[in-house]
Amino acid sequence: MPEALAGASFESQTGRLAVELRDFLESLPRRLKRGQQEQAARQCERIVKALPAPKPEVNWSGAWARVQTSLEDLKRALDSKAAKSYVLARYDEATRAYEQWLAARRAGSRTGETAAVRLGSLKPLIFARTTFHIASGVVAMAAYQFVLNRFQAEAILLTLLVSFAALEISRRLSPRWNHFLAGKLFHGIVRPREYYKVNSSTLYVLGLAILTPVFSRPAVLVGVLILAFADPAAAWLGKRWGKTKLYHSKSLVGSSAFVVAGSLVACAYLFGFCPELSVGNRLLAAGLASLVGAVAELFSGPRLDDNLAIPIASTLVAAIFV
Repeated sequence: MPEALAGASFESQTGRLAVELRDFLESLPRRLKRGQQEQAARQCERIVKALPAPKPEVNWSGAWARVQTSLEDLKRALDSKAAKSYVLARYDEATRAYEQWLAARRAGSRTGETAAVRLGSLKPLIFARTTFHIASGVVAMAAYQFVLNRFQAEAILLTLLVSFAALEISRRLSPRWNHFLAGKLFHGIVRPREYYKVNSSTLYVLGLAILTPVFSRPAVLVGVLILAFADPAAAWLGKRWGKTKLYHSKSLVGSSAFVVAGSLVACAYLFGFCPELSVGNRLLAAGLASLVGAVAELFSGPRLDDNLAIPIASTLVAAIFV
């Protein structure tokens, strides 16, 4: 078999299996909480047995070998009925190996980036992350609405942005420091891909720093609140009940939940704090900003984080009316 054909076959096999692997890794913490460790162990064993052997001629086969090793370790932990903390430690290693492989595949796949992008990064439902996500938006709204003027808000955002950028650079220079930050200190709210890539909070602050000097307070805060409430609504409802897919792993249920949650929270803010605006403008700002935000969330991916895309898209639309 020619080398190119062998490589393509290997890529096809790993691509098909990676879909099940991604779903398994995303759901495992929730299944462990429900006492479904034995069922998870059987699925993990089935995936491990189906994993194709690495092909030395494929440039990302080394990353695939790390996926195999980490899954075998996870399977042994599940089979042994070890302490939950030990199982979750092996789970963390498997998710990081998956993200490393996905990045390597995107960079070096013979079939191009499209197939790898379709697989998608892991986005497990993390209650602590959702709580932090919502709380950050509420605090930002309250601070800008009641305490800070535009100049003060921008000064704080730029200070945070410089601090976050310094942390991003420093953790690239020191793997041990990166593991402390992403693997220990912020472990409860960091997604696996953020172990290697720019943290979503950094991109969120970047977006607000761009928007705040240019657009009105109500427009910016509509974007902040839509991100804070609608994005988690889309994730939780979409992953649980989203059977009809719209684009890649995004579902009709998730996008609908985004629009509804975003419209409600934006209306609540605009009707509560912006009485000078007409009723029509408030309704249009809330509804259309949520709709466009949902579109931004739908098409966000490895090239554009939704924590940057959603507030920018929603604010741009809200600014037309407020």
